[in-house]
Order: sequence, then C-alpha cells, then structure tokens
Amino acid sequence: MSFVYFEPEAEAELLETFSWYRNIGNELARKFLADVDKVIAVLQDWPGPESFPLVHGVQADKPIRKARLKKFPYALIFVQVGDSVQTIAVTHLKRRPLYWKSRLPKGQRS
Repeated sequence: MSFVYFEPEAEAELLETFSWYRNIGNELARKFLADVDKVIAVLQDWPGPESFPLVHGVQADKPIRKARLKKFPYALIFVQVGDSVQTIAVTHLKRRPLYWKSRLPKGQRS
C-alpha cells in the first residue's frame, strides 16, 4: 500500500477547488471530494505505473503521471517516490497546462 501525500501547493489547489464547488452547492462539493477520495484509494493500492498515463511535455528523472477524476475535469499530477505517491498538483484539465512544472525539483525540470 502506498502513502499518498499532497505537496502544499497541491493541497491549496484541492481546498480552493472544493471551496469553488461549495459556493455552487454543498452537494456538488461533497461529490468532488468523493471523486478525489476514489482516486486516492486507487493510488494507495498502486496497481502499477502503467495504470496511469504519463504527462506529456515534461521530462523528469521520475515519470510524472496523472490520475483523472471520473466526474470532474480535474486530475492529480503525481510522481511515485519509493513507496509513496507525491501529489504535485490538482489541476483542471482544460486550463493552463503544465503550470505546475516549476514545482518539480530543479534536477527534474525541463
């Protein structure tokens, strides 16, 4: 079982998105968090890297992958670090692609 953790920027994005949906309606916000929880559960079980697509346009020492939410246009951008899953961003799939690239350690950016 993998430990899934969020970098501070990713956690802030998660909370910001939750707040945005909560302003629309509490039920929608709950559904968003439930969708995130389902992705986290899959990441915790870590079925293997081939289960999640690579993020194109980023060259890094370790593969950067995305786990899409099923019902919302968001994805968790992550990298496997040992037995852990480091979540780098909670990103909207139609806005500002690769804005989070600067968050990668200097040796992993390109």
